[in-house]
Amino acid sequence: MKESKKTLLEFDEGSVEAFGNLKKALKATTGVDPSNRDVFLLAMSYGFKHGASAQSIKRSGTGPRVQYFKPEDQALMAAVQLGHDKSTEHLPDLEKRYELAELYAQGGILLLNSAVSESVRYGNELAAEVISLLPKKAVVNEE
Repeated sequence: MKESKKTLLEFDEGSVEAFGNLKKALKATTGVDPSNRDVFLLAMSYGFKHGASAQSIKRSGTGPRVQYFKPEDQALMAAVQLGHDKSTEHLPDLEKRYELAELYAQGGILLLNSAVSESVRYGNELAAEVISLLPKKAVVNEE
């Protein structure tokens, strides 16, 4: 096994705000404050599922520490690596595995942030439309 010198798996510095927005959206919908590890794995999986991989990332210092990944997380990253490479040749290479995980996480965070933003925008538009259809008396609460 080729070990990695990475201690942190990172998002692109331009995506730090998107990372924070996704964490807030997940907490708002689930009531649970997700860890950086949870958000990273979600973004990586979503990015891989949708074929969204960044070409490169500009390191931000934001992301989960490698030590917090469980064996099943490592297996998920290995599955992404295998799916990407279509070969077992590089599976023992943790450096490559982590690099691919970061690239797919970056693609996923951008897709997820866009979906969250679109959902909020759609919700606001729908609410405005519903309010505009209501009779004026129903909109103004006269107590």
